[in-house]
Amino acid sequence: MKWQLSKMWATVALLAISISSLAYILNETWHISAGTVGPISSYASSSFVQFNKTYGEGHAYSVIQTKDGGFAIAGMGISNMANLIRTDANGNLLWNKTYQNIYNVGAVEQTGDMGYAVLGSSGYNGHRAFAFLKTDSAGNIQWNKTYDIGVDNAASSFVLTSDGGYAIAGSADLSGTGQFDFCLVKTDSAGNIQWNKTYGVYNSNCMVYCFAKTKDGGYALGGFAESAAWLVKTDSTGNAQWNETFSYQGAYVCYAISIIQTNDGGYGLLGWASYGQAGTNSWFVRTDSNDKELWNKTFSQGVALVAASVIQTKDGGYVISGSVNVAGTTGNSRFWLAKTDSSGDMQWNQTYASGSSDAGDTCSCMVMTSDGGYALAGTMSYQKWDPAIDDYVAGSDYWLVKTDSNGVVPEFPSIVVLLAILAIATSTVIVHRKWARNTHLIPL
Repeated sequence: MKWQLSKMWATVALLAISISSLAYILNETWHISAGTVGPISSYASSSFVQFNKTYGEGHAYSVIQTKDGGFAIAGMGISNMANLIRTDANGNLLWNKTYQNIYNVGAVEQTGDMGYAVLGSSGYNGHRAFAFLKTDSAGNIQWNKTYDIGVDNAASSFVLTSDGGYAIAGSADLSGTGQFDFCLVKTDSAGNIQWNKTYGVYNSNCMVYCFAKTKDGGYALGGFAESAAWLVKTDSTGNAQWNETFSYQGAYVCYAISIIQTNDGGYGLLGWASYGQAGTNSWFVRTDSNDKELWNKTFSQGVALVAASVIQTKDGGYVISGSVNVAGTTGNSRFWLAKTDSSGDMQWNQTYASGSSDAGDTCSCMVMTSDGGYALAGTMSYQKWDPAIDDYVAGSDYWLVKTDSNGVVPEFPSIVVLLAILAIATSTVIVHRKWARNTHLIPL
């Protein structure tokens, strides 16, 4: 009898382990295949926190993880005014600030005094200026500056410099003819210009879309020159050291949207390879430390795949974010996240949809988090009923999605899975005991 009871409990334990493993596998597989973000909870057995949150009307263009583990999101809100949104580590809103006379927000960074710096534009089309502001830790403006390098100016991104100042990248139309050059502005800690440089190609329109500080103290500016992606490398004082164009065979136009310096001192350029009516694919170029192309890859998922940002991972591979148009219509896109090996070959990819079938979700930015996961930000679009006009109107909210290191957003908390396992195990015990009595293994 004792042997039979021991066997019974061993069977129950094995069943519980099997069900637990199955529940985990089903949860992981569901996300990979369906890719839809629903009610999110964290794993009780993990210190990682995964979630998705919205923060009212607007579109996120830049996200960073703050020094306390939370997040700061910069973007455009109601009436095209800039927003700076601050959350805790769980994505819960701490505060949301609105700033007038700044739009087309391109970047946010946390400063050494725990405040924030935000870059955007001011003015109107044809007569824009770089707009740059500095806030305290609560988002209150301490100072703001505008920079008119050309007749028209389009801000892109910026970095903090080792002397406490800032380096700002963008594009400037010096002649007022509508043709832009790359532009680099260096300021002190108070935002006062120390120097500025421009870089152009004769009779070509050149626009900066990405910017990085390099290991030698210089800078790398990426974007496009006419129909090709263009990379310009400078020293620490903005003097051009080299430049190179990159294109993909068969593409109508190529853009560099995100740039990183790789672990070996080379560069990774993520961008778009556009084929006109045939669609757009994400395109990734890997170079050496000078301007020699080592390899390039394109990624195609659905009809259109629009890249947003790239990060190099500890294993030498890359994580790429963007938006994918799964259904083949401009209104049905979703967040996209992919991991490649060091050669650019895809290892996995995930998609995340808000659930609306009438509007698209657009991922604009990404950051690797301290727990090895990723935070993606952009817009969750939807259709909502407006009783005033008796019809549906389009809406869009700031959307932040936090994943683990495999791009998975857990759907069910492990405590629910645990309770389910205990319920099944208890039922199994009852059934087993009844069976044992019927076969006279347990004395009546």
